[in-house]
Amino acid sequence: MGESDGVPGPSQFGTDGDGNVVPPAGQPVTERPEQPVPSTEESVTEPAPDSIGEGPFDPREHTVAEVQEYLAGVTDEQERQRVVDVERSGKGRTGIVGA
Repeated sequence: MGESDGVPGPSQFGTDGDGNVVPPAGQPVTERPEQPVPSTEESVTEPAPDSIGEGPFDPREHTVAEVQEYLAGVTDEQERQRVVDVERSGKGRTGIVGA
């Protein structure tokens, strides 16, 4: 590529007063399509629906295994007791409230 195929070489381009690259005189200016810029909102992952930030965890909406997994990660004893109390007043599954 170069002068022989009608495409100007790098040394034939100049810059305008703002530092933008401009083609040599007489050369057509072709616009490059703009590339989409990913939005930061699109790249944010949604938190899990049972995360503490979206309201209290409701054991009635989860399997025994899911509740046990949640309770294994809870460090707040009051939250642990709240979940067990909700389970006890609801389904009362022994895998959660014990025997």
